[in-house]
Amino acid sequence: MEEELEHLKLLGQSESEKKEAQAQLKIGEHLFEVLGNGAPRFPFILADNCFFIKFSRNRAKSLPLASVQISSGYLAAVGVEAATANLCSIIAQFGDIQGSPKISRVDVFLDFICAVDFDKLDQECWVTRANLLAKYYDRRIPQHSPAGWWVSVAIYLHACMKKTVEIEFKSRKIYLHELWQPRG
Repeated sequence: MEEELEHLKLLGQSESEKKEAQAQLKIGEHLFEVLGNGAPRFPFILADNCFFIKFSRNRAKSLPLASVQISSGYLAAVGVEAATANLCSIIAQFGDIQGSPKISRVDVFLDFICAVDFDKLDQECWVTRANLLAKYYDRRIPQHSPAGWWVSVAIYLHACMKKTVEIEFKSRKIYLHELWQPRG
């Protein structure tokens, strides 16, 4: 598989759109794009709407075979167990899996809508250790009120924008409406 990934990675680096479009790998029901660039210690990257998988080389004995991000949309659609089982079957195509997958990071999020008008809040209303805090405007949104707030903590920059506005004009994560519907 490593030779195949090397070949597809070169196609992904091509100046020719036709060749770059051939940098794909089908595994089960997934059609992965093989990116033309890698990451430190993980030279091969495969991506689709469900997974972002970074693979190490076979000879890299001190590294895991793969480092993976699972999309929130896929997790919401199939659940943790099914996503993990599907992921393990994909990773098994590239090498032996020793033990269970290890979770190194979980990004917790909370989406909500409430009666509070966040546009009218002053900075003093936010309780945070962040040093950078500002109202967030997005010119793509056809209204003149703020879309939310920017909150900067350490090296991370978070956009706290109105979730319904963010879905409509930025992320297009329409599946969230179906998840919220049972709760009103």
